[in-house]
Amino acid sequence: GVLVDNSAPFDTSFVSGESIPQIFQKGMMITSGSVCINKCQIISTHSFQISSLNKLYQKVEEIKKTKGKFSQISDKISHYLIGSVFLIAILHLAIYFSDDPVMAFQRALALLIVACPCALALGTPLTYAMGIQKAKAANILIKDQNVLDKALSIKNIFFDKTGTLTKGQLRLVETDVEIENKIKNIILNLEKRSNHPVAFGFRNAWAEMYHELNVVDLKEEVGIGVSGTIDGVVYQLRQNSLGDVIKIDFFADGISLCSFQFIDPLREDTEQVIKTLRAKYQNIYLISGDNPKNTETIARSVGLDLAHTFSQQSPEDKLSKITATKNAMMLGDGINDSLALRAADIGISVKGPVTMSLDAANVYFLKSGVASVIDLLSVAKKVRLCLIQNLSISLVYNVTAGALALMGFVNPLVAAILMPISSAALILNTLRVLR
Repeated sequence: GVLVDNSAPFDTSFVSGESIPQIFQKGMMITSGSVCINKCQIISTHSFQISSLNKLYQKVEEIKKTKGKFSQISDKISHYLIGSVFLIAILHLAIYFSDDPVMAFQRALALLIVACPCALALGTPLTYAMGIQKAKAANILIKDQNVLDKALSIKNIFFDKTGTLTKGQLRLVETDVEIENKIKNIILNLEKRSNHPVAFGFRNAWAEMYHELNVVDLKEEVGIGVSGTIDGVVYQLRQNSLGDVIKIDFFADGISLCSFQFIDPLREDTEQVIKTLRAKYQNIYLISGDNPKNTETIARSVGLDLAHTFSQQSPEDKLSKITATKNAMMLGDGINDSLALRAADIGISVKGPVTMSLDAANVYFLKSGVASVIDLLSVAKKVRLCLIQNLSISLVYNVTAGALALMGFVNPLVAAILMPISSAALILNTLRVLR
């Protein structure tokens, strides 16, 4: 919908993954899933059926239809088990029917009952479902069950810089002169329609200063800045780069009045996450579209090898590197890094609209930052452990119970009791491992 009030703070974490509230101004579009922190008035422009939130619900439902690697394996084992059990039962009847038809029939029937692959067919999808649910509880959306299998084969991890290792949210840190409230309001009016990080930086710094002015010929040029005319004066905001600092110059009729400096700070969890991953993975890369100085500064601050640091990378450059690397995981922006995320064995979006991010990535972190990658790997390990245990329990049960049935130690009644017990055992084991 469209914001009617002059300005209002919104929690957009569900939509963009950013935990810090964003200041929106009158006339700006508010995406479904955003939460107004205070009271505000919004005019709805779309129905729920075509909203971003509903599209997300539909994608989550599609997750249930996917099958993981172990699901396919267990399906094959179930098919072989059914065929083998029927074949053994028929052979048993054929061999022993002439000697004792009642005994032969009872033992064959007991085998068919006790060796039913219900537990095997139930255990694997249940484990995947609980693994995905456990990940969701940790603010991780998994689009494809195969992620839980592939995660344990990952050998190369690529990180984008802006918005992934850094907050992707510019903070105003310095001005060269004392800024009058009038100037602040003019700047806020120039930026009132912009979704650029600099615009949000100004709005977050001066949230209470905005009063609507009549801006004529308001223009925004990508990579350059914004301009507009107020009371006959042409005002401009122009962007310059000073290493790891973004400088914004403010002009009135071509005369420089003041300048502002913004930084994009590291996320609080970045350094610890990289340290934890380096203990297990040797090949961790930083791949960024930013200039070499900024990229190398971030790499040094988190302890990454400069030989594994790539700067000034276009989306196509990132795609080429990911495509040429096997067993690769990529963490980046769901929109800007969509090509690389699609090409990676596991693509993880840590920022961007949820629905658009899940079009490109296998995984989306609802919680800002990269710490959730540790939780994802932990869940994948537990799921693999549970799958192996359940498969082993099921096979041992079916072989042992089947042999006892053929030897006459298990009659059809006992077999009927044992069959649901085996299924219950797998359910309890899954709950134990993935609780």
